[in-house]
Amino acid sequence: MTAPTFKLLQNDQNRVARLTTIRGAVAPLLASNYLSHFTDHSVSHSDQLCNIVDELAVTLDQQKMLNSDEAFVLYAACYLHDVGMQHQRAGTTQVISRVLAVEPFSGQTWETLGEETKKNILREQHHRISNELVRRAVRNGDPEIGISLIDGDKPGIVASLCLAHCLASDSVEYQINTADQGHLRVGLLSALLRLADILDESQRRTQLFLEQTRELPLESRLHWWRHYYVSSISIEARNITVWFDFPSERRVQYKELFEPLQMPWIKAEVDRHSTVLASNGLAWHVRACDTSEAQCISRVMDNELERYAVEKAVARQAEELRQQRLTAVTQLRVARPTIKREFQSLQNATDLPDVLILKAQSLAEHLSVIGGRRDAWTLLQSEFSRLKSRISEEIMLNVALKLGELMIADNVTDSALRHLREFAPHFSSLTPDSPNKLLFLNIWAVALRDACAYQEAVRAYDEIAQTTTQVSERENALAEIAEMHLLQGNLGQIVSCEEDGIC
Repeated sequence: MTAPTFKLLQNDQNRVARLTTIRGAVAPLLASNYLSHFTDHSVSHSDQLCNIVDELAVTLDQQKMLNSDEAFVLYAACYLHDVGMQHQRAGTTQVISRVLAVEPFSGQTWETLGEETKKNILREQHHRISNELVRRAVRNGDPEIGISLIDGDKPGIVASLCLAHCLASDSVEYQINTADQGHLRVGLLSALLRLADILDESQRRTQLFLEQTRELPLESRLHWWRHYYVSSISIEARNITVWFDFPSERRVQYKELFEPLQMPWIKAEVDRHSTVLASNGLAWHVRACDTSEAQCISRVMDNELERYAVEKAVARQAEELRQQRLTAVTQLRVARPTIKREFQSLQNATDLPDVLILKAQSLAEHLSVIGGRRDAWTLLQSEFSRLKSRISEEIMLNVALKLGELMIADNVTDSALRHLREFAPHFSSLTPDSPNKLLFLNIWAVALRDACAYQEAVRAYDEIAQTTTQVSERENALAEIAEMHLLQGNLGQIVSCEEDGIC
């Protein structure tokens, strides 16, 4: 790949010449490809980062365009941010000394570690090693990166950008290293470097034929193929578009597998820097687009890798559900004291019983929505028992139905059945056109079905089918009846229903 044009420095040829020298010096180091199971991290990756930086920065407000110093250190960081990944003799660095001083490596030397262990440490610490190598190259006649850096290169800021590209953006360490310095907007430069790095994830960085000559773990292979299915990424004034190219025969399946792997990663990085980007007039909408099926030429994965991709997708979904549950628990913990106080206040309130029970129902519904299903129905049940004899029949039946719903939502089928049996005579006496009649039947049928009381459930669903005027509701009731006959082994009953046009 030819050297970039460094568009942000078109009027500063001295800086362009200096960058060209830095690029030539680090190219052999980056070409060593020590972590061979990684996608391309050669000088081509750095070149592409410079080009992406140009595309990102061109959308800056005119009065906020990068000055020469900012552009130079950003380009320099593009070439130096990954040099630590290739340092096979990293045992000489302070970073590795600190790693080896604590468990699980305490007492060991770099030389005694296994090759895979070394590579794992380099992967995890490469940003810190890059930072150290840049600092060690300042006014050094024999630097590891192949070039001595001078004060005019602003190596301190370049080193901080190298370090920050893998730090948690909400950490104190990140804030310290990306603090603005005079006319240098280091926070903005860090955001642009990190975005460029994550946007260089496409077919350009993966050569799948190399799989035939390397022993790659499944995780690395999946990483390669994830890049392979991204044909390109385009950056416009307000849009970042990720173009996917999936094989026609598995287009739908691969879309579900790979877009959730790629898109949240990019969107999250944009969100992390939203404040500093917005303050400089930058705001991007990240979206996914599929290459026209007529233009797709990609091939499918082998079965082993495809199974692994599915496992990763399932694990990702499980983690998302876990995070949602944690969020719900947190919300519930915050809300529960307030709601309990409100329930307690109802006991001393002088409002009419109908008003009080409806307030209790509203609180219970809110509690259920935020994850407190058990508290929701137990608290409402307590208030319902206290006020039941004093509320109007219509309100009583409405709240009784809601209480049954809440119990079923919490999977306490036995409690729901005991509660609903008490009110079954009231609902049985309602006319077929009463809304509460059908609502009760639906709740009642679900409770019976979940309690495996199939004969009663069949009768309830049959009554629904005969009562409802909604075609979809009738079809659902008949399907439930057929399924319960099947569960009981009544195949003849299913055939008879079908012949009669009942199910």
